[in-house]
Amino acid sequence: MAITISAEGLLHDLFMTPEGRADPCPIYRALYEAGPFSKNPADGMWYAARYETCRQILLDPRFGHDEQTRMRRKPGMTEAQVEGMRRRQEARRRGFSMVTENPPDHTRLRRLVSRAFTPPVSTSSESGWRRSSTSVSIA
Repeated sequence: MAITISAEGLLHDLFMTPEGRADPCPIYRALYEAGPFSKNPADGMWYAARYETCRQILLDPRFGHDEQTRMRRKPGMTEAQVEGMRRRQEARRRGFSMVTENPPDHTRLRRLVSRAFTPPVSTSSESGWRRSSTSVSIA
């Protein structure tokens, strides 16, 4: 007889147990096998566990950053906790980040910085980064 584990149970184990945090790979595999999406009733969020699904979402311009609700919501948070987080976030209004920009601004900014991260540039800069990180760690 096969044991059926719900996506809700898997997500709980992944985020809320020491075992899930210590070794998440078996849980990721089970979520992958459960389907492209799993909804967690504890926090009302949808989770994608397959590479191709995540890739499609990230490349689809219909999925952007909602300026009103953008926040780092943790699994299992109550609505009161979410509202408190939203108030604190509004109070401190984080500074600009290319990561949180929507197209076309994100695309324009990414084009500007991408030349600095090509393999030849990264390789030539590596020794300087190593010297900097060594001096910082020694100090």
